Amino acid sequence: MKLPDPVKYVERALPLITKPEVEEYFGPLFLHGWSLAGMKLTEDTPKTPFLVAILAFKSLKASRKLLQRLLSLEGQENHHTSFNLLSTGKHPILTILIQTHSARHYDPEGTISPGITLRDIRLAVSLQKFAEEADLLVPQELSGELDKETWEALLDAYPWPSEDS
Repeated sequence: MKLPDPVKYVERALPLITKPEVEEYFGPLFLHGWSLAGMKLTEDTPKTPFLVAILAFKSLKASRKLLQRLLSLEGQENHHTSFNLLSTGKHPILTILIQTHSARHYDPEGTISPGITLRDIRLAVSLQKFAEEADLLVPQELSGELDKETWEALLDAYPWPSEDS
């Protein structure tokens, strides 16, 4: 998995991820179990996208090791996540949600709202690589390829900038 370069805020916002960036960076994350989910933050707001991972660990100690790494990365990247650790049962489950709260859209007004940016992808790739290199996760069967129908549905689900932008 390729790690995107660090991304800096411009006028207190980060640009939304572009279609070419998704094609380059998200496919490998998707193949390792990451997904996009739309969630409403309040009743009055539209759904906004989150990067989501549900990871099963070999032990509670392994899950805590990844959580420590997550907290360290949040400090290094100046970016935070939402997470939930369910530690009952043989294999603890960690759910991670990543989103940029101030993402700049590609419209003429430069609208700022929650969305997915390269900073989110960078954090997800860093976590996934660490978990795999440290051999923390319960092995999961990987699909090995992203079928066309799933890929098209993924790309259609996100508010991409027009090709003219």
